[in-house]
Amino acid sequence: MLKQSRNKQIPLALILLIALAAYAGVAYWKDMWPFSEEEMVKESPTPTPESEIKSSWEKYENQEDGYSFEYPSSYSIKRIGNNVTLRASGNSGLADLSVSVTQDSRSLDAIVQDKTEGFLFRDHQVIIISGKDAYEGIGQGIINSYQILVKSGGNLYKLSFESGNEDTLEKNKANLDQIQKDILNTFNLIQ
Repeated sequence: MLKQSRNKQIPLALILLIALAAYAGVAYWKDMWPFSEEEMVKESPTPTPESEIKSSWEKYENQEDGYSFEYPSSYSIKRIGNNVTLRASGNSGLADLSVSVTQDSRSLDAIVQDKTEGFLFRDHQVIIISGKDAYEGIGQGIINSYQILVKSGGNLYKLSFESGNEDTLEKNKANLDQIQKDILNTFNLIQ
């Protein structure tokens, strides 16, 4: 009889251990998440005058991958391989913008429809970026982000903007702050 009691304790102990690990994981990520709910609600700031952008911003130009954009001089930029991240000073959380460039011979439509690409892209629509057809939509990963996919030559450019982890394109796009919009307006393909 003692043997049956011990067999019941092992699964119960395993269940308790798994529940404790799950609770600890949630508690850890809650503490590590860099934004409170209040901070994630963004108000629409006053647009930055074009003359101020041109006079106080720096230009990032990547001749090898064929693109450029302008950004506030107070932001930090980091390049690792074909990925570039841009963060506001003091922002230790998610990048305000990341640009990744990969070689891809498929059409843009085929890439957008392919759900095995390594990222899920949904709620998308066609836009024009730097004179080329592109798609804007929600990139799904650990969080949802506003993304733009555009092709030039054999390169696929993926622009990802931190936008509040919303569930629709409209909400993610509305959560872009004015500086993110201004950076996007300066993005240019140079190939």
